[in-house]
Amino acid sequence: MRLIITLGLACILTVSFAAIAQDATTKPATDQPPFPAAAAGKTIKIAVIGDGAARFWEPLGKLLGKGYEIKSFCTNDHSVLRTQLRSVWKRYESVKAQAYQPDVFILMFEHAASRPNTWNADKGRFPGDYKDFIARLKGKAPNAQVYICLPPPLKPDCNYGVNAEKLTSGVIPAIRKMAADLKLPLIDTYTPLKANLDAYVGGDGVFPTPEGAAFAAAIIYKSLTGKDAPTAASQPAPAPLK
Repeated sequence: MRLIITLGLACILTVSFAAIAQDATTKPATDQPPFPAAAAGKTIKIAVIGDGAARFWEPLGKLLGKGYEIKSFCTNDHSVLRTQLRSVWKRYESVKAQAYQPDVFILMFEHAASRPNTWNADKGRFPGDYKDFIARLKGKAPNAQVYICLPPPLKPDCNYGVNAEKLTSGVIPAIRKMAADLKLPLIDTYTPLKANLDAYVGGDGVFPTPEGAAFAAAIIYKSLTGKDAPTAASQPAPAPLK
């Protein structure tokens, strides 16, 4: 029975990775240069900043391979909203990310804002707080590239007070518009993962499964490099930083 389930999941992943070739990303018009290619004597440094759902970073590093170094500066409930307890404006993860002096920032927020009370109170300030955060990153690293990822989907019965409907109807459209306003590349990891919530999102309804993290990594890899990700790169996802 376990073999049958494993083979079935492998088939799902193979089909899903192949589907990425049809481009699961949205890239607004941007003046940002192409994603930097690895070169002899030069390591491309990538900082991932986001919440605990940004578990794609380790499998993405394996896909990119030699010449790239990727580090996670993520924590559960990380938020761009200034009003939140674990806001990027109050914690040190983003400060450490800036000190890392990356060539590329990959940002993945915002499950925390989907809590109904939070979204109802702060939806008006959300785009501005996100834009201000990006401006702060660019102020310290003006030549660094910035890629914005949509957060993974939530299951309808998700835990921790976050809300799938608010994420879909409020947060996701706000992030899309914000990226378009700033003319920054937007990577859609939300829509492809939503197509198979049971396989890609865990039992808590919030955090991606290892397969979901690997699928998100493949989507991001395709968006960055223009190349299809090898299916063999699927790896278990690490726990988020505390």
